[in-house]
Amino acid sequence: MPSGDGYRHNSEALTAISDHWHEGAELVDGAATAPADAPDAGASSSVVGEAMASLTRALGAAATAMDDAAEKVHAANGSYEDIENTNAGAIAARGRYGMGPGQRLPSDGKVDPAPGSLPPPPMGPATPPKGPGGPGSMDDN
Repeated sequence: MPSGDGYRHNSEALTAISDHWHEGAELVDGAATAPADAPDAGASSSVVGEAMASLTRALGAAATAMDDAAEKVHAANGSYEDIENTNAGAIAARGRYGMGPGQRLPSDGKVDPAPGSLPPPPMGPATPPKGPGGPGSMDDN
């Protein structure tokens, strides 16, 4: 639900919705899998039996759809939590580390050079040492 200071969600409400869908799916699945007596409808018994079988298949599909919906609500609830936690931490960190061009959070894994500056020179020799006897050479054998 949007609010004046950002986006919020109600984790308890999403959990309750997911639980209700799971419970409903179990009840519908129970009805779909309950054994039924063969219909006694005289000459129409085969037609009524086919209708009952079709209804049973539809109930099974409905139970599956309800369970899938419950799982999606559950997953969305976890996603909202992750997004909230990640964004809250990033927003708090921006205040500590700045937001100018070329600046990143330490958690980003790299720090860009200031705009217009050259990157630092590479450390160590540009090419591996040549000659026999160096570390990793074939002469070690």
